[in-house]
Amino acid sequence: AFAFNYIPTVGSTIAAVPAILLALLTGEPISALWLSVYYLVINLAIGNFIEPKFLGRGLGISALAVVLSLIFWGFLLGVGGMFLAVPLTMSIKLALDESKNFKFIAILLSDKAEK
Repeated sequence: AFAFNYIPTVGSTIAAVPAILLALLTGEPISALWLSVYYLVINLAIGNFIEPKFLGRGLGISALAVVLSLIFWGFLLGVGGMFLAVPLTMSIKLALDESKNFKFIAILLSDKAEK
C-alpha cells in the first residue's frame, strides 16, 4: 500500500485490494464490505481531487496536466511510468519553458497563465 500511494490518482485504489482481501479472509464479509467502502471513498477523494490539486500548485502545473500525464506515461511506460509521471512532465515543462518556439506548451501545462 505504501508503494502504490506514490502513484497519483489510481495508486490508492490498487493499494486497497490487499487490505480488502485480508479482511475477507480473516473476518466477516460485511466487515470487508465496510472496509472497502471506507478505503475506496477516502482514497479516491485523496487521489482524484486533493493530490492533483496540491501537486499542481506546488510544482506549477495544472491538476488536469497531472491527471493527463498519469494517463499518458502510464500508457507509454506502464506502472513505472505512473510512478514517474509527475517528474517526467515537470522535466518536459521546464525544458519547453526555455524554448521560444514551444513556450506555449509550457504555458498550457502551467497552473497560471502569463500575461
